[in-house]
Amino acid sequence: MFYKVFRAVCSVILRFYYSIDIMCESSEADFEGGAIVCANHSTNLDPVLVGITVPKQVHFMAKKELFEGRIRNYFMNILGAFPVSRGENDIKSMKTAIRVVKEGGVLGLFPEGTRNTTGEELEAKAGVGFIVAKTGRPVIPITIRSGVKFRSKVSITVGKAMSFSEYEGRKLTGEDYRAISGLIMSKIREN
Repeated sequence: MFYKVFRAVCSVILRFYYSIDIMCESSEADFEGGAIVCANHSTNLDPVLVGITVPKQVHFMAKKELFEGRIRNYFMNILGAFPVSRGENDIKSMKTAIRVVKEGGVLGLFPEGTRNTTGEELEAKAGVGFIVAKTGRPVIPITIRSGVKFRSKVSITVGKAMSFSEYEGRKLTGEDYRAISGLIMSKIREN
């Protein structure tokens, strides 16, 4: 309930402040039964922009520093986010991510693993490919192009669902996971 109210309020505020244009090539059915949303990440508003674009609640994997303090921790948890220790093999967060998708939820990931403010192409993290391969669920690529000034244009493209179901249950290497992540990031850049 809180998520829906928060989402509606954010949508009104963002649509007042920015000129938001959303183009959607996927259908609501793509989000049913569990899905992974992957987007580029250049501003702090990107998780909120993804949240107001996707028809279901998005559970984001977020850096653990955002959960410091009781109020922030409570707020992040109520929004469905969960912490990840960046730069480490955080098994707990990977298991949580896989569980969210397998239980029919929508998982939100930024394949580059951090905000990319320069626009240069960063290598996508292998962990994204790992989660995709372990769940076998569709990946919906989202491209966000935005300005930061009042009434600047924000263009959000929700691409067609990508299938990686052929990898589910197969034994893969770190290189395979990086290749999957790279394919997703390439699609995000194409949109």
